[in-house]
Amino acid sequence: MGVDGGAGNAISLSEIQTFYGGSNPISMSEYYRAASGTEVPNTRTDTTTNTGVTGLVAQGSSSGATAGSSLDGNQSRLTIDGANNTNVNATVGTGTIVFSASTTVSVTKDDGTTILEDQAHFRLDSYDFLDGSNEISATVQAGSGTDQGDFVTIATLTAAQASGTVGLQVSFQAPSGEGSGTSPPVRIRRGGSVVHSLTTSYSNGSGSAQKLDITDAQSGDIVEVQKTQSGTTTGVFLPRETLAGNADKVYSAGSYAVAFRGTGGGTNTSGLDATLNFSTSGTVQYNSFGGGFTSISTSNTDTSVNTNTNVPTSGTINMDIFNAPGTASA
Repeated sequence: MGVDGGAGNAISLSEIQTFYGGSNPISMSEYYRAASGTEVPNTRTDTTTNTGVTGLVAQGSSSGATAGSSLDGNQSRLTIDGANNTNVNATVGTGTIVFSASTTVSVTKDDGTTILEDQAHFRLDSYDFLDGSNEISATVQAGSGTDQGDFVTIATLTAAQASGTVGLQVSFQAPSGEGSGTSPPVRIRRGGSVVHSLTTSYSNGSGSAQKLDITDAQSGDIVEVQKTQSGTTTGVFLPRETLAGNADKVYSAGSYAVAFRGTGGGTNTSGLDATLNFSTSGTVQYNSFGGGFTSISTSNTDTSVNTNTNVPTSGTINMDIFNAPGTASA
C-alpha cells in the first residue's frame, strides 16, 4: 500500500505530508528517501514478541556434575551450551519452534571434541541433527585357536549411514603382561577390497584408542572388527550425526517439536555444545519450553525492515511513486 492506497490512485502533496510528516510550506526535497534528515526513512525497526528464549538446563545429580548448561535462542539460532560433565541435563529439554515462513535449518557443533556422547541429541520434528545414540559398536574378546583372526560385522551401511563425514574408532585393552604391540583392526570392506583399516598401539598391558574420519563411505560397505589371540577389541562406526551433524533440512511454515539432551561428555566425547541455525525470510517463535530447566524466560527481538524502496534518494521525484514506495513506512 502507498500513501493513498497504492499505484494508480491520484495523490496530492498534502496527502504525502499527512502520511510522512513535515511542515508548511511543503517542499518535495523533504521527501527524498534517506537514513536521516528527511521524512522518508530507509528502514524501520519491527519488534516481534516471544521470539527469543533463554534458560538454565537442569543440573545432574551425580558427583562431579556442574550446574548449568545454558540455552539461548533468537531469530537466527538456538544454541545449547552443554557442560562436559556427567549427568548435566539429565532430563530431556523440550519445546516448540514456530516458523512463519519456509526455513532452512542447519547445525553447527560448537566445541572442539568430535564424538558426541551417546545420550546427547538435538532433534527438530523427530529429525536427528545430532544424536550420539546412533553410533554402532561391537566388542570382541580374544579368539580361540579356531576363530582367532575372524572378523565380526559391526554394520552393513545404509545410504543414510554412509552419507557425509563418518568415523571409525578402535580401542584395545591388552591383558596384563602382554607387552607392546598393535591391536587388531576395525575396517571397512567393499566387496572383496578393504577400503579403510584402523589399528591402535598398546604397551605393557594398557590399552589405547584411535579414530579416523572418512568421507567416501558407500551404501553396502561392511564395517568389521577382528578377533585376536588376546585382549579385548572394540570397533565403533560413527555416522555423521554423532560427529558433525546431519544434513540441512527445509521446514515449511508451521509448528515443530524440539528435544535436546546434553548428558555426559569428557575427554573423548562431548555433551551437547551445538547450535541450530535458521535461514528464513519470516520469524521464529519459541513456545512451551520445559523439561530439563531450572529457569526459563522469553524476550522480544527487533528486526530491521527495508522500507520505501521505490522512493529515490536524489534527483527528480514523481509524486505518483509515493503510491507504490515498497513497504511504505512513515
